[in-house]
Amino acid sequence: MITLETPDARYRDSFLAAVKECSVHQDEDIAGFWRNIAQTRPERTADFTAFATDRADVYAGRNARIWGCPCAELWLIEDGRRFVGGVDIRYSLLPGQAFKAGHIGYYIIPSAQGRGYASQGLKLALGYAAGVGIEPARICCHASNYASRRVIEKALAEFGGERLPDYREDEKTFHCYDLHCSCR
Repeated sequence: MITLETPDARYRDSFLAAVKECSVHQDEDIAGFWRNIAQTRPERTADFTAFATDRADVYAGRNARIWGCPCAELWLIEDGRRFVGGVDIRYSLLPGQAFKAGHIGYYIIPSAQGRGYASQGLKLALGYAAGVGIEPARICCHASNYASRRVIEKALAEFGGERLPDYREDEKTFHCYDLHCSCR
C-alpha cells in the first residue's frame, strides 16, 4: 500500500537510493531529471533535511519556482518507509502547461513499476486535487508513454471525464485528459 506524504527527511535513504537508481536510467529525460536532483547533493544529512524542507515548502505553496505556479510536491511512500515515486499538483496552469503538463504529474521509480502504484498514486492525487478545489484535473502524457496512458484511461473510465484532442509540439504528441476529482 502507498500513501501520499509531504517530503520529509525520514525518507532520506530510500529517496537517495531512488536518485541513484534513476540517474542511470536509459531514458535520458528521466536520467537528466534525477541527475539534476543529485547535483543538489542531498546525500549529506544536513543537506537532505534542507532539501526535504525545500520540497515541503513547494507542498505548502511557499515555493513555486519548479513549475512557475503554485503547486504541491508530494511523495509516494510504500508501507510507511520506502520512497517509490512522486506527484506534482499544480493549482493553476500557465498557458504552456495546459496541454503538456496539466494539473497532475506523477512518476514511479523503475524498481517499483508494475505493482499498481501509478494507479494508486493517481487516485490519491485526484483526492488531493478535489480537496484543494481543482475540478476537473487536467492530466497529460506523451503519446509514446503507453503505461501512463493506460493508467490515465483506467482512471477516466472509473471517475469520468473526457479525453481532449491530441496536442502536438516539437515533434512530440501529448494526450490530454480532464478527469473528475470530486466523484472519487
